[in-house]
Amino acid sequence: KKEKVEAISQLFDEMDTGNDGLVSLEEMSNALANDAIAAQFAHYEIDVEKAGVLFHVLDADGNSTITKDEFVTGLAKLHGSANATDVADLLLNEKKMSCQIDSLRDYIAQRIDSLQDRLVAPGSHGGALYK
Repeated sequence: KKEKVEAISQLFDEMDTGNDGLVSLEEMSNALANDAIAAQFAHYEIDVEKAGVLFHVLDADGNSTITKDEFVTGLAKLHGSANATDVADLLLNEKKMSCQIDSLRDYIAQRIDSLQDRLVAPGSHGGALYK
């Protein structure tokens, strides 16, 4: 495993042409055009045809750059094909997030209704919130 992490880390260094410890989408796209680098991704069974999708999957914090840690962690997770447990875990997480979104939507709708009721309550003159 240590050798794999070192190899992935070296791959990151090859892609980091700015030598700033970060890989941008442009750096990744340029690197993936290099047959030798694309072959290393193929070795890890990672499809590089959609560089943008791959970049956003690896960009864990969403700041439009990939750190070495994000790259190593992400590539290790993507290595190989997903198994049934991976897919089940994704489906479970999606279901939990969907329930949380539904709860948040309901809460926001209740708050809006409450605010509307306060705004049109008799004697409020439409300004109950501003007094």
